[in-house]
Amino acid sequence: MNAATTVAASTYELPLFAAAPPSYGPTPRGSFVSGLVASLTWTFNLDAGEQALAEQLLFGRPLGALARHFNVDAATAQRMCRELFTMTGADGREKLFELALRLTTMRAHAVLGAE
Repeated sequence: MNAATTVAASTYELPLFAAAPPSYGPTPRGSFVSGLVASLTWTFNLDAGEQALAEQLLFGRPLGALARHFNVDAATAQRMCRELFTMTGADGREKLFELALRLTTMRAHAVLGAE
């Protein structure tokens, strides 16, 4: 039997997983965070590397996980984060999230207002 099995319920089936998902696994595409990164990209013209860094930061990945993901040492990962924060005017991960959320809201209002 594979890692995911199902349990029959009265009107639907519930998947059960044998193990918890990895805590620092791949970032799901099409998620809420992807929309936040798209807003940052649209506003600040982020390149692919900056987009990947923003995505990892907004998903809450710790510095060590960032360093492993980008195959750099911790000091380089920290420098990359500082550069992104400087580019966007955010002074940390929380401010980056707040900025991305505001930009996403503004874009949504612009699109809805145009319709």
